[in-house]
Amino acid sequence: MSVEYKAAFKKCNIINFDEIIEKWKKSISFDVHYKSTDDSEKYIFFSYGSIRGVSVTIISKKEINVRLNYYASLKDAEITYAFLAFLNNNFKIKIFNEEGKQINKTNLTFEALKNEIVKENSLSLFEKLLAQEEYLSLPLWDASVVVYRHQFKKMKQDDNFPKNFNQYLQEKAFKIFFARMAAQIKTKDSVISVWSFDDMILYPADIIAVQNTSDEYVFILWDDFINSQFVTYEAIPLGENKGCYYFVSAIDEILAQQAIEAFEKVKISMDSV
Repeated sequence: MSVEYKAAFKKCNIINFDEIIEKWKKSISFDVHYKSTDDSEKYIFFSYGSIRGVSVTIISKKEINVRLNYYASLKDAEITYAFLAFLNNNFKIKIFNEEGKQINKTNLTFEALKNEIVKENSLSLFEKLLAQEEYLSLPLWDASVVVYRHQFKKMKQDDNFPKNFNQYLQEKAFKIFFARMAAQIKTKDSVISVWSFDDMILYPADIIAVQNTSDEYVFILWDDFINSQFVTYEAIPLGENKGCYYFVSAIDEILAQQAIEAFEKVKISMDSV
């Protein structure tokens, strides 16, 4: 379930899409962040209040696709409207909806986009899926926002539902979107990742190199890291019988120093790395 739009440029090619984005960002009153693939063909726009972000795909030199995925937030709708309105005002383009119907300036309104989002964001779909599965994954970019059945049921019992549920997803998505994707360094015998006490998306490794304030590293085994009292994480399922990856939360300087002292007691020799 998604809401999609196609923007077709009439008389100009998309020469530098990043330059178009930067000009658009300067023209709006709120902060928008974006990521792109290495080939600069797929983008995601994200802001505080986003849940799914806005996906943009360059189809050709004169055509892009703008998509809002299932359970996008009203902020995502605002981003979409601001971007399409900017293109409409600064380039000669035609905008089409999923049915191929052209949208004129009169119909291109935030209210219209908001109504589309509200229509598509059926909470009954959550309930149907969670009646069959323990969790539902909402892919974001590098990672997914996961809703577990027990969490959903608990939040639904609150008088503030669904506002509390939307707030939960927004805050979780914001942290996951900006989390660093940990690189994996492969040696002859081990897979190593580095933690600098920041928010991090992490796949299981053999060894974690914990970076201290002196830019030195303490090497510890995976189990000693993930089971430490200083490591707060959420296991994000990869799919049935495929294991998990992890969102590890950042900690402040005081806890970081305490963590280093604890890790020193279980560190392994660099000869083991």
